[in-house]
Amino acid sequence: MEETIDEKFHAVLDLPYGGLFGDTVAAAIIQEIIADPHSVYRPKDLQELTGKTAPSVRGVLKSLTSLGLLDVSGPKTSPVYQVNTDSKKFVALTLLAYAMIDDWEKTNTLDTAISHYYEKRIKHGSEILAIATDQNLKSYGVGTGSTSQYVEWNVSDQGISSGNQSAVT
Repeated sequence: MEETIDEKFHAVLDLPYGGLFGDTVAAAIIQEIIADPHSVYRPKDLQELTGKTAPSVRGVLKSLTSLGLLDVSGPKTSPVYQVNTDSKKFVALTLLAYAMIDDWEKTNTLDTAISHYYEKRIKHGSEILAIATDQNLKSYGVGTGSTSQYVEWNVSDQGISSGNQSAVT
């Protein structure tokens, strides 16, 4: 008997990130920690949550720590892991989780999350100071970047291109 679209859809929902990264130990652990980034995790907790073996969980935790996604504390015999919420990888994986929800549910949670991220983390670090248009309707702008640099750009049919940059004094 052939599976219906609903059966295939639900089978995919059971996989971490909808099967985008396969059914790997890393994908299962990442899904769990991104879903609850403020919790503290012990390897045994993640074994129970994911159903994966102790050696494979420890290996993934070591990799995620070396990549900067997790911070580790406590003695080596009983380490405790917590998500590094300042990591850009954390932000990207969180946004990906919202994108998966939006695709399944036909919602706009990703748009809301991006807007929130912009308002809280980016907006105040990069502001448009002026925009001008010349007689050929070519637009130019001046602003500050997130590293306090003066930035010039121009807008054409091909998009926005960055111009000169110099430190703001």
